[in-house]
Amino acid sequence: MVLRFETEPDEVYFIDAVGNRGVGLNKWSFIKKHYGKGKFYSNIVFRHIEIERSNQMIDALELFLKEAIGQKYGIGKFANKIFRK
Repeated sequence: MVLRFETEPDEVYFIDAVGNRGVGLNKWSFIKKHYGKGKFYSNIVFRHIEIERSNQMIDALELFLKEAIGQKYGIGKFANKIFRK
């Protein structure tokens, strides 16, 4: 996920999930040094989606980010929620 904040209009942030570090929020200015053939990020793939940015959607996104950032990488909790239903 790519984010931009009003407080830093010239910076872009990435939400990424890396096996050895988990889910994190990183600035592009940090990631670009580690991007390229033979580096930590050999490829970066993204898709643009069109969504209505309602207050409800922004609130849900903020909640998701608060819960996700800092978590270990894995599908464990998510899979448990799916299979319990």
